[in-house]
Amino acid sequence: MVEVASASQADIDWLVHEDASAGRAWVSRCVALGEYLVAREDGEIVGFLRFSRFWGRVPYTFPATAGRASAPRCFSPGKRRCAAKAPAY
Repeated sequence: MVEVASASQADIDWLVHEDASAGRAWVSRCVALGEYLVAREDGEIVGFLRFSRFWGRVPYTFPATAGRASAPRCFSPGKRRCAAKAPAY
């Protein structure tokens, strides 16, 4: 099952690598403000959603595992767990 939660300081290195266009300073800022959600499956990050209040940058989602249906259908802060998976791309 995929679980969605706010990103933490422990996720920053992974996010900087996967969201390379954002840069470490922006990633750190967004994590501190709760503007990243990460999706985990079996304890491993498989995707993320980055958003900024007032859309400081373009919102961006990224399934970390290309070719695998790993991104959950819902990235809603009110719904932390998602049983359904998106179809493979």
